[in-house]
Amino acid sequence: MRIGSYELRDQLYESRQSRILRAVHDDGRAVVLKILSHEYPTPERLARFRREFAMTHGLAEIEGVIQVYELEKYQNSLMIAMQDYGGESLAKRLADPDRGPLPLREFLELAATVVGILERVHAKSIIHKDINPANILRHPASGEVKLIDFGISSELSRE
Repeated sequence: MRIGSYELRDQLYESRQSRILRAVHDDGRAVVLKILSHEYPTPERLARFRREFAMTHGLAEIEGVIQVYELEKYQNSLMIAMQDYGGESLAKRLADPDRGPLPLREFLELAATVVGILERVHAKSIIHKDINPANILRHPASGEVKLIDFGISSELSRE
């Protein structure tokens, strides 16, 4: 199945608000697509989605923040194309009964990495406001950590 210039691979997540899909752009770049779930989202929801894109895009130079590429119109809604580096959410990792809890050393290293990312984000006067395991991605092999979902974040100079 295709959406515009993207060939869909699989669905990673679905909620009342959005669907998260893994895809490949026509240029061969692996991406994750975040699409609003409602066929006709409210103007407020569209504005929040645009703000999420703008806020994340503005943090592009910060190591540890997911890179967003495009904000596109999709049917009567919007879609964000972002970096797919193969990470999985910490929520998914913690919910896997076969893998058990994180070993203490691994947990502390992950916590220190997240704190470092947040320090760099806060230095840009941005507060994420939704830090939870679903919004922390970690690559299973490399351990690379990324923050996602800046949808309700605040810019201190404005709030």
